[in-house]
Amino acid sequence: MAPKRLRRAGSSSDPYRFLDANKKEHYKLIKTKGVVQERSIDFPNITFLPRMQEIAEGYEWMNLNNMIDNCNISWVEEFYANALGRPDDDYTSYVHGVEINYAPDVIDTIFGFRQEEHCWVRQRRETARTDAEYTEMLQTLALPGRDWRYTNHGVRSHLQITDTMPVAKGWAKWLVHNFESCSN
Repeated sequence: MAPKRLRRAGSSSDPYRFLDANKKEHYKLIKTKGVVQERSIDFPNITFLPRMQEIAEGYEWMNLNNMIDNCNISWVEEFYANALGRPDDDYTSYVHGVEINYAPDVIDTIFGFRQEEHCWVRQRRETARTDAEYTEMLQTLALPGRDWRYTNHGVRSHLQITDTMPVAKGWAKWLVHNFESCSN
């Protein structure tokens, strides 16, 4: 019988896990913060909100939803640590020695997003809304009898999530959990 191979003590990934000592230190800081993992929408079990699935299918968002899965959090933390302070700011990081490109155009291609200048959401955000549009949004999103929240200057600000219809509330919770927590 052939002799068994001896394993070396220590981590085999240590030599290439971090690009430098600063990133290794930053990894320790990231470990103390905790990573908020994305959540997909479990459409088969949300039978009381079929409109959410119709909307996701209509906008062709199902691929994005289906890509969200459990992940190895330590890899995510390693990604963030190695992305910090890149001198050339080239949207790359490394995970276990593998280069990861997270440039906006690469992400858009992977998910099939439209280019920024064709983004309907961006165009809508940059245009002023009429009173009729605000009324339509309120009727579509809010529970009967609810109203916008206003600033101290009397300008419409937002709807409280507790004042919204179930479908709007479902989308708001999903968006806040997955995107708002990581936006700057």
